[in-house]
This record gives sequence, C-alpha cells and structure tokens, in this order.
Amino acid sequence: MQQPMGQRGGTQERQQVGGQQSMGQQPQAGRTEEEVGAKPKFEDHLSSDVMLVLADFQRLETTAEWCADQCVERGPELGTCARTCRDVADIAHLGVQLMSRNPYRRIDVGEVMLNTFLDAREELGQYRYPPVMDTVQVLDRAIESLSKGIETARQQGVGVQ
Repeated sequence: MQQPMGQRGGTQERQQVGGQQSMGQQPQAGRTEEEVGAKPKFEDHLSSDVMLVLADFQRLETTAEWCADQCVERGPELGTCARTCRDVADIAHLGVQLMSRNPYRRIDVGEVMLNTFLDAREELGQYRYPPVMDTVQVLDRAIESLSKGIETARQQGVGVQ
C-alpha cells in the first residue's frame, strides 16, 4: 500500500514492506524492491535458531492463552492449570520481546525461561484435558528450540557474561 508523502507525483513515496514502512524510490517496473537495493530487514540478522525460537514462542503464547481460557471455562478444578498456562504465555511473550531486541546478549535469561518451561511442562503433563495436551505439545517444541538455541550460543561463546 502506498501513501503519498507531501505532494502527489513526487518520486519519494512511503512503501509498505513486510509490515514496515520505508522511505525510498519507487521500484522500477517489473523489479522487486530487493532487486533495486532495499535496506536489510531486522530478520536478516537473526540466525535460523533464533528465528525458530521466536516462531515457537509466538505460537506458544497464543496456544497457552487459548488453553488458559478453556481451563477457566471448564471450571475451578482447572484453576491451577489456567494459571500455569497464563504464566507460560506471559513468559513466551517476554521471550519474544527480549530476543527481538538483542537475541545474542545473555543466555542466562534463556536458561531461566527454559527451566520455567520445564517446570510448567511437568505441571501441565498431569492433565488429560485436550487443550492442555495441545499446549504441552507446543511447549515441548518451544523447549526443544530454546535448548538448541542456548547450546548453539554456548558453542559460539555468545551471550556468556
């Protein structure tokens, strides 16, 4: 979507690029913005491990929030489960925010999240309610990708202070 900036007909226009607006020349006909020299995106600087953790955390946040809502609707017998799911969702959200800012800074924060997720996994594993079992599967995937990311960072000597 393009929105004129200033006068109509000028060569400088705002262009919607991957959810962000950028200033620049209109791409030449038949060529994408990447082909005419677009600025690199934030995601271009992230490793595949970090991108996987971010995606898994976003999915975990959404799934855990949904699960917490389902547990609340089911009744008070799932109160602890609902609180655990909300905690997991909050931590996943925080993880996305922290890793989006500087994913290579500190692995000790990742380790705390990992340990918290492992504790939550143990708690949630006691329930046989389908939304909880779905959340446990997504949680397992997030634990796996986070563990791999931490191990990779350790091997590369990144994020250790």
